[in-house]
Amino acid sequence: MVSIFSVARLLEAVLNKTASKELVLSTLLIVMAVISVRVITSILTSRTSFMAASQVKKFLRENIYSKLLDLGASYNEKVSTSEVVQVSVEGSRAVRDLLWSISTPALL
Repeated sequence: MVSIFSVARLLEAVLNKTASKELVLSTLLIVMAVISVRVITSILTSRTSFMAASQVKKFLRENIYSKLLDLGASYNEKVSTSEVVQVSVEGSRAVRDLLWSISTPALL
């Protein structure tokens, strides 16, 4: 919002032929500051989203492994180990992708 009002003020001054070097420089500095803040927050948002997804994935895998240990060998009678591992990996990837898709619009 700040950059929009600064640019609007500059455009008004240009149209009224009252623009000064100070106004142009201050508008440029404000726009550059806003862009810098936006880039930094986008990078931090992306990094935070990745870390959150990684933690959720690790948590899910640990809980699934713990559940398999609690079930003992009897779970193998109903479902194969490879199927359990495949479903757990796909599930944790789906969570990561979901978190990523939620945070991506914030980057833009």
